[in-house]
Amino acid sequence: MYKSKIKNFLNNKTSYKSINFSGRTNSHIWQLGLFIKKKYEKPVVLMPSTLCVSPAIIFTNLKIKIIYIDVDIRTGLMKENLIKKNIKNNNISVIFFANLFGNCSNNKIYNFLKNKNILIIQDLAQTFISYDKKVNDKILFGDVILLSFGYSKIFDLGSGSILLTNSNEIKKFLNHIKVTHKKLNLNQKAIYYKKYLNWYNSVFQKKKII
Repeated sequence: MYKSKIKNFLNNKTSYKSINFSGRTNSHIWQLGLFIKKKYEKPVVLMPSTLCVSPAIIFTNLKIKIIYIDVDIRTGLMKENLIKKNIKNNNISVIFFANLFGNCSNNKIYNFLKNKNILIIQDLAQTFISYDKKVNDKILFGDVILLSFGYSKIFDLGSGSILLTNSNEIKKFLNHIKVTHKKLNLNQKAIYYKKYLNWYNSVFQKKKII
């Protein structure tokens, strides 16, 4: 019931039509990492130096190169001149925007980025969309929009994540992951989660738990 209400709200307030739910934003970022690996031969992700460590750990584990750039101290957003400089000097595949407390990257940077075959991810974990669709149409320009409802977020529900996209390519890839996962039997899922838990704890606790 709640999912259908959320879908209706997002369909009415944004121009994004594909809405994907998950228990954690990290799960969505992991799936996006797999998509990036599939789409780009040698992917390079540009992200703000202030972004939380979770996306970096996921991309690093997937052997995706990361370039960090400085942020504007007034807004917390990546500096546009550094974005342009890195695109010029590096083979950037993905830009990971993090919008903080209502501050959103200006559409000017989107006009610069379009037609460059760069995947744009807008992370709204520390902000949220407007109730005004006209405002959302101005500030939401990513191929992917991430909304988070976990601990410390603007809407802290304890957990939960939503991924918005209009990309049929991304939509098909996410559906493929869902279908593939559903086909796994219990033993296969146990092996999968054992590998994931061992990796997770090797990063955070330096030891195996299973």
